[in-house]
Amino acid sequence: MNELPVSRMAPAVAPPPPEDTASAISSAIRAIWRVLIERFWIFSGVVAVIFISAAVAIMMMTPQYVAQAVLKVNPGSTPITDAQTQNRFSQPDRAMIQSEVDVIHSRDIANKVARRLAMINDREFDYSAGLDINQTGGEDARYDAIATALLDNLEIALNSDSYTITIDFTSQDATKAARVANAFADVYLKSNVGARSGSAAEQAAYLADRRAEKAREVQSAEAALAQYKASHGIVSGELTGTVTDQQIGPLAGALATAQSEAAAARAKVNSARQQIAAGNMDAVANVLGSPVVTALRTQRGQLMQSRDDITNRYGPLHPETIRVNNQVKSLDGEIKQEAIRLTNALESDAVAAEARAASLRGSLNDLRGAQAQNAKASVVADQLTRDITAKRAAFDTLAKAEEAAEVGTNGLSNVQVVQSASPPEQPTKPKRKFLLCGALVVALMAGAGIITTLELLSRGIRTADDVERRLGIRLLASIPKLPKSVTGQMSPGDFTVDRPMTSYAEAVRTLRAALMAQSPRGDTLPPVIALTSSVPAEGKTSLTLSLARVMALAGDRVVVVDGDFRRAGLSSVSGYSSDISLHDVLKDGADPRAAIRPDKVAGVDIIANNGPLFTPVDLLSGPAMGNLLRRLSQDYDAVIIDTPPFLGVADTRTLIHHASAVILIAAWDSTPIDAVEKTLTQLQTDGAPLIGAAVTMVDANAEMMGLTYYSKKYAGYYETYD
Repeated sequence: MNELPVSRMAPAVAPPPPEDTASAISSAIRAIWRVLIERFWIFSGVVAVIFISAAVAIMMMTPQYVAQAVLKVNPGSTPITDAQTQNRFSQPDRAMIQSEVDVIHSRDIANKVARRLAMINDREFDYSAGLDINQTGGEDARYDAIATALLDNLEIALNSDSYTITIDFTSQDATKAARVANAFADVYLKSNVGARSGSAAEQAAYLADRRAEKAREVQSAEAALAQYKASHGIVSGELTGTVTDQQIGPLAGALATAQSEAAAARAKVNSARQQIAAGNMDAVANVLGSPVVTALRTQRGQLMQSRDDITNRYGPLHPETIRVNNQVKSLDGEIKQEAIRLTNALESDAVAAEARAASLRGSLNDLRGAQAQNAKASVVADQLTRDITAKRAAFDTLAKAEEAAEVGTNGLSNVQVVQSASPPEQPTKPKRKFLLCGALVVALMAGAGIITTLELLSRGIRTADDVERRLGIRLLASIPKLPKSVTGQMSPGDFTVDRPMTSYAEAVRTLRAALMAQSPRGDTLPPVIALTSSVPAEGKTSLTLSLARVMALAGDRVVVVDGDFRRAGLSSVSGYSSDISLHDVLKDGADPRAAIRPDKVAGVDIIANNGPLFTPVDLLSGPAMGNLLRRLSQDYDAVIIDTPPFLGVADTRTLIHHASAVILIAAWDSTPIDAVEKTLTQLQTDGAPLIGAAVTMVDANAEMMGLTYYSKKYAGYYETYD
């Protein structure tokens, strides 16, 4: 028979290689698919509840009908003489039309519509219908409330591509929706546009009166300016300024000319006198140019020629010579007298020129004095001119305003109904198909959110990766959860025997194969096998009995030892009890053979406990337990110990020292991973021969069972549970 092992090395799983991006995406998709399959019924239930509830609410919604009336603003032009004004006011501004939209949506229009249609006691819009008017604040208050309700169901829009205004009204009655929409259009056209036209006409008349008044003011100002200019000698037209201003310029020029001429004449007089005093008579220009002097000089020349001849002929003392000399002297005297006379004439001209310049200077000084007096008159005239300019500008502004008012009246009053509202054949709201599709989307998102939340909050083991990657141990087998229809009739151990071709029995056989693989040749079982768990209620005892019976069906001789004194779960699961229990063998030295009871499956024996038993005595660490297991391992192919939960009971740490193979049991999606991690840490510290883990009560659709794809592939290999 097999010997108890010496080695306590626990095998481990090699860390997985790093994933690339494609592998990570693929893993994420598989994880999403796994969560959806594993929690399909929760997902389906949430989706069904939300969608059905929403569908019922949608189908119960009251149908709403929308009727539409369309108004058109005709942007007609008005003859305006000013081209710039024509460009600005020939068409209504869109902001101006938008203001008409606000007018249609006003409470005043809504109140008039309510009164025109006599909507008191209309149960859709009169929330006080059926009550006495006096009890609800009077008729005006009731109509105000109805107007508010009408505006809540009214939508007015200005078309962005044209001058059209749409009036949409929503009601539970198609005919009423059309009637109210048409009423809004008609009331607007008759009341608001008419009032606007009247107001514009009054404004135009007022502007015309103001324009006539300004025209009179302009005419009066122009007459006053003309009279003032005439009285003060202010010239207008091409020449500007006063008459004095106009005279000063030419007079100043004449004065400059006269002064220049007087200076020239005085210079000639002075030059002539200097030349005469010096005896240089010939240098005097006026003398040279005088015909008298010229004639006298001619005579003198002739006498000088005769004197020379006489002197040469008769000598200087000859009487004839003396006579001729006297004649020459007489002519010289006449020439000098003529030069003096001419110089006196120049003096007279110089004096006259200076007198003329003095006269002009006096006149100019008089004009400059008058100019200083006229400066104040010019300032007043300028002020009068500016006043006329301002009044003309005001007149022009009033004229343009009058034209604009006329255009505004003509532009906005030219509104017509191009489409009257008609009762719609189909309800506009609610859009049931759209809402049902939206409800389905919301339901799917809610279902996905709930199962995602459950997955994130899950602390248990759900996948093989949780065991092998996170915990770092091998997954020996995934044991499916039996349906309640099975567990209500028989225990898992009995089901394994009665239905040996089910997936549950196959999973237990997989666990036996994993135990066989521990031997070098894979043909023997570990002599002492201990099954333990982190916490209670993980299906460990049921799996222990199922494993023993599968081994027996395979031809192995197996004895199951109930190592849990405090619960004695094996007795209740197997249905067997004995007068002599494991406690009696260990404490009192009873014969082990007397404690053994055969199972209903040949090849399986059971050493049970008659519990629960609470004792402070440590019966498992003594030599008796070791001797018992050694003796049993000689008589059986395998000894399976059903141990208590590891974290809560100290007996388990004692029992695993007697085992040659330890299997850690964890319930699917129930046992917290941190509890399993803590158990693994202590098992490693104790040097336990842990060979792997078995996950129990796995959902049939879980990834650990191959999901639905593999389940369908292997469906033909297993019996059904029905």
